Amino acid sequence: MEHFSPVIIGLLALIAIFIFLYFVPVGTWFAAILSGVKITLLELFLMRLRKSPVTEIVNGLILSAKADLILSRKQLESHAKAGGNILNVVMGMISAKKAGINLPFEKAAALDFRGIKISEEIKNESKLNPSHE
Repeated sequence: MEHFSPVIIGLLALIAIFIFLYFVPVGTWFAAILSGVKITLLELFLMRLRKSPVTEIVNGLILSAKADLILSRKQLESHAKAGGNILNVVMGMISAKKAGINLPFEKAAALDFRGIKISEEIKNESKLNPSHE
């Protein structure tokens, strides 16, 4: 055991890289940056340690940014950790914005927890009240 062989060092380095890439989702971070979402690798790493659905949260942030909605990582992470459906909330808020309806995050989250498909409700509301269009 005087010296590690290059093969053992190479294997250890490869294992370290895989562990790093698991805990720090670089691909997800890169997609967020390209979409204009400001999130750090440290935030992603900490979300992974908290066992939050990192990809789902980042995708929600990307969708909301593209629709000019201001949502925070903390809001989406808290909602997901509480058992909520991030996609239902984000898509519902986007539908509401397009229909001219003010739907704050807290109300959208409450609707989601009640099992309501927010986008469908917004579409039905728009059909019943065409003045929102």
